[in-house]
This record gives sequence, structure tokens and C-alpha cells, in this order.
Amino acid sequence: MSIIHAPGDMPNGDFRFFENNLDTGALPAGAKAALDALRERVSDIRDLLEVSMKRKEEAREEHLDELRQLSIRKQAYGFSTEDYEKHRVKIDAAHKKLLSFNDSPISQRWQSQKRLLNRVEAYVASLRATCAQAPSPSLKFPSADRLLPEIDKQRNEIATLFADRHEILSKAFPSIEIKARARAEIEELARRGAPDVSYVLNHGPSEGLVWPDYQTIARGGGIGVVLPGDTGFTRRVDAPHLPLLAWLFKDRMLEAIEAEIDANSEDEQSLSLEARTKKLSEIDARILMAERVDVAMTRHAGGAADYRDDTDPRAFLGIEGPPSNDD
Repeated sequence: MSIIHAPGDMPNGDFRFFENNLDTGALPAGAKAALDALRERVSDIRDLLEVSMKRKEEAREEHLDELRQLSIRKQAYGFSTEDYEKHRVKIDAAHKKLLSFNDSPISQRWQSQKRLLNRVEAYVASLRATCAQAPSPSLKFPSADRLLPEIDKQRNEIATLFADRHEILSKAFPSIEIKARARAEIEELARRGAPDVSYVLNHGPSEGLVWPDYQTIARGGGIGVVLPGDTGFTRRVDAPHLPLLAWLFKDRMLEAIEAEIDANSEDEQSLSLEARTKKLSEIDARILMAERVDVAMTRHAGGAADYRDDTDPRAFLGIEGPPSNDD
């Protein structure tokens, strides 16, 4: 069987890499069964895709063969108008048959479920402790004719919750918290910017002062010192003048920075770190529960609906565990 490649594949393109090498010892039995079922689903859709691609290729060869036959017969024997029209009918039929094959929907389904499988398997690989089975959502499944609309409704609710989460993350921080950070950063710069006079005091004036040689750290799009609690990507940036300036003009620097913060703050629309953390915790719990319901309904629908490819692995596996690294 040929291997179909998609974004997120393992280097060899074979999703069975994890199936044969993934340690699922941290998962309860129900989660292992869910993972096996997802692997089977991905494999089944891939088989459907390969059959569709094969039939489409056969139809393409049939169409090309009819075109070749037309060219050969025209050169060797010539064509009466009636014979030509008959052959054109065959060519048109072959072309219509070729156009009837559209494997794009199957391909999209396969790639979507493959992305989910990659996501779930990467999460399982990251687990360092045994996870407990989560309680199943308490819900009454709708009738067959209402199941798919209810799944769409549930997914709209999830999308709304994620929009609410994005709104929380987009809120500005209050100026009082930003000023505290700015003060701590400038204080640290000033501490590092003080020249060392102990060497010259101990060894005489011919030795000279020891001036600070310091590189600041860039965090994201900004530059500043790293303080306890900082997270995220960092890189070194040459800025040896900043500590010395902070040491010389600390108070003026603080005054200017705080004035700039006041001029640009949005305190009336801001959200403190404590409130932000609380709101995010609450909405993340609601999103996870909504996703558990979505997984339960999708599973109940069998092959009539596919899982969301960005489903939380905890919701899909039905477990209690740490958030995934990409959340």
C-alpha cells in the first residue's frame, strides 16, 4: 500500500510509527480503546482515499487512451464525419467520468483525522504519570435525524467559548502591574550598571575602574532583564549602555517610563493577572467539558461525523490529565 503524505507526518510518512512505538502505559483501558479506534478510523479513511485515487487514475488513463486512439486513427485511416462524432462521444464520456471523481472531500477528512491522531499521540508521548479515566458526560443523545445538527450546535458553542477565551487574553494589563514590572526591571538594571571600584581600591589607581559589560535579554518583541517568573523565548541583545544609564539616572528613567505607561494604559478595559488567571481557568474548564460532550456525540454518530482535528486530547481520550503543550 502506498503512503500518502500530509502536514504533520512523521519523517517516514507512516502514522503507524507511533502505533508500534508509543508507550500507552499511562492510559486507562478506555483511553487505549479510544486511541485504537481513532487509528482504525484514520486507516479506513486512508483506504477509501487510495481506492478513490486509483479509480480516478484509471479514469484518466481511459480518457488519455481514447484521445490517443483518435489521433492514431485520424493519421492512419482518416475519419468520416459520422465516425468522428461517434469517437468524440466516447472521449466526452471518458472525460465526464474522469471529472466525476473528486477525492478532495475524502482527502480533507483523512488529513483532519490524521492531524487529530498526531495531536493525541504526541500528548500521550508527553505524559509522565498515569492518568485517571474521567467521568463520562451526562447527556441524552438526540434522535438520529437530530444528531448531526446537535453536533454542529455543540461545535458552535465551543467556537464561542474559544472566542471568549481570546477576548480575555486580549485584555490589557492594569498600569499598576506594568509599573511594578518596570520598576523591578530598572532597579535590576541599575544594580548591574554600577561600576566596580573594589579592584582599584585594593590594587591602586593605576588599575582603573571596572565598568559593567552586560548584555540585555530580548523577550518576544521587547528587551529587558530576565526576572524570576519570566517565561517564553529569550535571545541575547547587545545593549551595554542600559545598565549604566539606569545606574546614573534611575529616578528620571522611572519617572519617564511611568509617564509613558500612564499615557498608553487602558485601565478601564484592563484585567489584572489574578482576574485573568481565574477567568481563563473557568473558561478552560467549560471548553474541556463542551469538548467531552462533542466527542461523546461524535462517537455516538459513528462514521456519520468526524472529530474536530483540534480536539483536546483529554476530551478525546476521556481522561483527567495535564493540558497539552500546544494549549
